[in-house]
Amino acid sequence: MTQQNDTPDLSASASPAAAIDPKVAFGPRDIAILLIVAVATVIFFVVRSRGSKLTAPTSSTVKTTTTTSTTSQAVKPPPPKKQKKSIIAKLTSTSTEDLGNPRHLFVFYGSQTGTAEDLANRFAKELKAMFSLSVTVCDLEEYDFSEILKLPPSTVGSVLVGFFLATYGEGEPTDNAAEFYEWLLKGRGKGDDLGDDVEDDNEEERDGAKNLNYFMFGLGNKTYEHFNAIAKRADKRFKALGSVRQGPVGSGDDDGSMEDDFLNWKPKAIEAITEYFKFDASSTQAKPSRDASHVAQFKLTEVGDAPVTAVFEGELSSGKPRSWNKDDTYVEKKATAFSYDAKNPFYAPIVKSSYLYKSTFDNFKFPDVSATQLPPSDEERKVMVTTDTRSIQIERQCMHLEFSLDGSGLKYETGDHVGVYAANDTRDVLALAAALRIPEDRLDTLIDLVPVNTNEEVSRPFPNPCTIRAALTYYLDLRTPMKQYQFEILARFATNEGEREKLFDFAEKRELFVQAVETQQLTLCEVLQLFPSIQIPVAVVLGEILTRPGVRYYSISSSSTKQPNVVSATAVIVRYAIAQPTLSNRVVIKEGLATSFLQRLLELRLRNASEHMSAKAAVLATHVPISLRTSSFRLPRNASLPVVMVGPGTGVAPFRAFLWERVEALERDAEVGPTWLFFGCRHPDQDFMYKDEFEEMKTRAGGDDGKVKIVTAFSRVPGQPKMYVQQTMAEHMDAVWRMLEIQKGHFYVCGDAKSMAKDVNAMLVKIAQKVGGQSEEEATRWVKNLKTTGRYQEDTWS
Repeated sequence: MTQQNDTPDLSASASPAAAIDPKVAFGPRDIAILLIVAVATVIFFVVRSRGSKLTAPTSSTVKTTTTTSTTSQAVKPPPPKKQKKSIIAKLTSTSTEDLGNPRHLFVFYGSQTGTAEDLANRFAKELKAMFSLSVTVCDLEEYDFSEILKLPPSTVGSVLVGFFLATYGEGEPTDNAAEFYEWLLKGRGKGDDLGDDVEDDNEEERDGAKNLNYFMFGLGNKTYEHFNAIAKRADKRFKALGSVRQGPVGSGDDDGSMEDDFLNWKPKAIEAITEYFKFDASSTQAKPSRDASHVAQFKLTEVGDAPVTAVFEGELSSGKPRSWNKDDTYVEKKATAFSYDAKNPFYAPIVKSSYLYKSTFDNFKFPDVSATQLPPSDEERKVMVTTDTRSIQIERQCMHLEFSLDGSGLKYETGDHVGVYAANDTRDVLALAAALRIPEDRLDTLIDLVPVNTNEEVSRPFPNPCTIRAALTYYLDLRTPMKQYQFEILARFATNEGEREKLFDFAEKRELFVQAVETQQLTLCEVLQLFPSIQIPVAVVLGEILTRPGVRYYSISSSSTKQPNVVSATAVIVRYAIAQPTLSNRVVIKEGLATSFLQRLLELRLRNASEHMSAKAAVLATHVPISLRTSSFRLPRNASLPVVMVGPGTGVAPFRAFLWERVEALERDAEVGPTWLFFGCRHPDQDFMYKDEFEEMKTRAGGDDGKVKIVTAFSRVPGQPKMYVQQTMAEHMDAVWRMLEIQKGHFYVCGDAKSMAKDVNAMLVKIAQKVGGQSEEEATRWVKNLKTTGRYQEDTWS
């Protein structure tokens, strides 16, 4: 695809008037102008070098994106920016004494799925219980983080700043940490760059940074190349500025056990914090005994009659309740202007949907656990149980969903991501309500979750007021497996002594917990069913046990040039069988929260079941809350360059969009380079998604001798050897080498990071050796150079 170049053509042929007449001489006026330009240039660079200091954020970062559309559109005024919270103000409001009193801990988190936020809150709560310490947990997006370099010397020894920073994708900051990261690293620290060349020449910054003491815990996944890059780069930058880290940098690996990594780091961090604040270790409050009562953070108050406009019914909002009008479509009513983002998602209608797989199944067998109870068959969930063979067959399903952006003002570019905010299944809500002994009619009681200690700044976990049903349906994740620390809370509410002791054992014995709970993925509802003597208040469940659902990102499978007002996603429904022999002695069916939610909406759309609902209820029942995330996964600006794409399974999603971009560019008579897709699936007649579309693209691009080539690999065809994408790359290694090395093309991989992406990378190294005649070291360096120059891009997940 070609894009307009906004660089003016300075060649003599661009315009006759632009040609320079060599006979024209410079006069005094010309010399004066040149002197002025020279002085102005010097001043510019001096000011720029002095202005490189870390400037305080004045508003939230706005990610700008280019658009290939040439249509002129009116520019809307931006919505008012939210005022950033001040940690300096927090310190001064905490005490009337000196700025450095009392001892205060600020814990910032950069979180994409909620894990970093959860660990930050847990660690802060534990420190507060152990020490005489004022603690504030801070969303990086909401605070003026530049103030951490403005702390006066009096705060040393009495103020400590902590960071829990997740790394997202290929070494990128999370959405809520993007502005902080840009501020700290000054736009550096991308890919292999650790920010080494960030200038540190501002004395004011250095003086303030010397007063900053901090600790750091990073969250990432070792299957990605830039593991925990954000925490590592932030730590390096703070040290370069002269700040002092307390304790080691924690390194959590989601591919292994994030919980184990956190638990191994925590004692070292606490030791360093104890020493920093000069706490007397003997005065540290001991961990409560098993006989101690739980100290609740929240209490539940019933709300009487409240105006409809003041009640949250399940909508996601960072401010007030939202509402919609129903005309031909549902239009949101806005009292004040705001833009849709991750905290105020746009509720998008599904305008098109379909299933992409045909008659393909996953089979699960449980022959060695004859006593384990099998679940019943479930036609709705496509689950078939055969008791005599002790097998469970689950139909594999993949959805194509298109969301309308009409009226949202949202724009995307091909290669971006769409975030989906899922709601729980009604069956899960009713099952948990029964396990908590909440009568079904009480689920519609309007409640407010209020902090017990009104002197503390405690964030409410979800919008209030709302009904218990709304909280359990929209605001909390009912399918997340239980965490170990939560068993201590449950144990304190168990009335049966045997159950109580067993629950405490799970809370204190890591190996026992992993074997019986973690590997068997027990949820809160399942634990309550297995330990019926637990009589836990609803307020504790809503405020301290259950967590918010994380946003689920999908690679956008639509082209922004072909469908600028539609975003499509391609998602395999997650559904599988797992044995739980230790406690329940049964096999259960587990489902993914996001994909099962999308399937319910897909089916509801087909039935048109929202006809008699109120406008807001219909939107919540039939629309998908979405946000868009800018990605660096982009086609080359020069469409004449070759493109090689590798995308097995749903990894093909962004390449469907890439292919449409290139085909439509061809049809506009643009110069387009070779466009190859290596696609893999199990069987050509079962899960070859978008097969007809690919054939259409190929035909429109010139057929077998055209620019588009689709190379397939099938791994489950009876009577044929298993083939994977890296093997088909080997069959075409001469062409791959020619496109990447000789013609300087671009290479893309999307899909599984743990195995496939590594195998594809290894195959490229092998191609460079066999075709390019390089040594292994040279080939590895060649592949690395493709990545550092932006010609090898990955959009992977683990």
